[in-house]
Amino acid sequence: MVNEVVRLRGEVTNPESSSVYTYTFQAYRFGFNPDNDPVQAEEDQSYAVPRYDYVPLSIVDFDVSDPAQVRTPPGTNFIVIVLNVLKPED
Repeated sequence: MVNEVVRLRGEVTNPESSSVYTYTFQAYRFGFNPDNDPVQAEEDQSYAVPRYDYVPLSIVDFDVSDPAQVRTPPGTNFIVIVLNVLKPED
């Protein structure tokens, strides 16, 4: 995933709470959309499935809940992806 765009999306899982929030996160990579059919796109001008899109990463590729892969520094609103987590396979 070197040089690929990664998007993290968080959603509040308990919106009714007024003081303490919990979140779930999903990681996505920008790349070839597996739902895109290049043959159909070429044959049908109205084919609307984008060739490239943000595609969810599997938990095997990137586990947002693993503290060895993702950290939230105290006192910040940032999520940090740990160094070398997204490196290509050797």
